[in-house]
Amino acid sequence: MTLSKSRAHSTLHVSLSVENLKRIGKGEAQLGMAMNNIADQAWKGEGDAFKDTGAIKNFRSIGVIYPEVYQGIAAADSKIESIADLKGKRVAIGPTGSGTAVISKDIFAEYGLKFEDFKPEYAGFGDAASKFKDGHIDANFGVLSVPAAAIQDIMTVRKIKIIEIKGDMFEKLKAKYPFFSQYVIPAGTYGNEKDAYTINMQAALYCKADLSEDLVYDLTKVFYEQSGEIAAAHAAGKYIKLEKALEGITTPLHPGAVKYYKEKGIKIPENILPK
Repeated sequence: MTLSKSRAHSTLHVSLSVENLKRIGKGEAQLGMAMNNIADQAWKGEGDAFKDTGAIKNFRSIGVIYPEVYQGIAAADSKIESIADLKGKRVAIGPTGSGTAVISKDIFAEYGLKFEDFKPEYAGFGDAASKFKDGHIDANFGVLSVPAAAIQDIMTVRKIKIIEIKGDMFEKLKAKYPFFSQYVIPAGTYGNEKDAYTINMQAALYCKADLSEDLVYDLTKVFYEQSGEIAAAHAAGKYIKLEKALEGITTPLHPGAVKYYKEKGIKIPENILPK
């Protein structure tokens, strides 16, 4: 696996996640990155992406690399304060079939909204940002890094507010979708006076189940103990933290990773211990 410089401050696309897990499943790759929600689907054989393969069981988790942050914005002077306020509005939710569209459907449902309840705009965040600046859409959602260049670009023309997901609603989503985590967008990031709360998935590292325990132990050790060197080569490295290594992981760990985490005193949830 290599992390190209071009991926700095970008998101791990769903299609790449699916491809990496399928290649590991076929034995064509030993190691790969994928979004944790996509790994959860692969393990369970759920979602359109895995209709052709069914459940993929011959991969194992190693640990979290960086957050994939779900971000929604509206105009600062709008009356939109929550996803529940989007009924009847023009809302960008990513291209048809994209990870953003799929995730948005699940999230909006918890607020009692179906896509039929508003006017969906199927466009990537960048394209939708142009329409947002022109006032042609009311809200824009995407899975983006923080800070997102597209949101910063919008702010050169319009003041915005962050549509938050927090409190009881986050707890409700977390209970149903354990791969979600709470994410704090720091005050000042997008002109927000206070910290703003949303959710995130995780870009994580996965491997073939039959890799040797010693190899994966060494890989995990290097990955989390030399994150500074990774950060010097790639922006994603600054997010690699041992204390967050298992956050949002829902699929079984490799025994080599388990050995390392136990050695470091990291508590491992029972549901992700090796099967």
